Amino acid sequence: MDTSDVIHILNGSEHFAEIGVSILVERSLVTIDDRNKFGMHDLLRYMGREIVREESPKEPEERSRLWLNKDVLDVLSEQTVRFHILIFCLVFNYLKLRELKQTF
Repeated sequence: MDTSDVIHILNGSEHFAEIGVSILVERSLVTIDDRNKFGMHDLLRYMGREIVREESPKEPEERSRLWLNKDVLDVLSEQTVRFHILIFCLVFNYLKLRELKQTF
């Protein structure tokens, strides 16, 4: 993902994104490559996802984020999705689509 998109998303969450990103880079938890792409080690991503999963192991609709396709489908089919999760999914998919368009 482009670093400016990451910073924009974090600023929308009322975080101090520029400072936070620079600290994460300094501590080697994330990287920014020569094309301004934001990278994260797979284990760090897994740890974050596991922390979110532990919010509600049995009820995915109570989590702040959904990562697994099965969980997303279950929650959407039951119509129990919270509004901010739906917005997050839409924004994430939009950014991925925009990234794909830039590739071609």
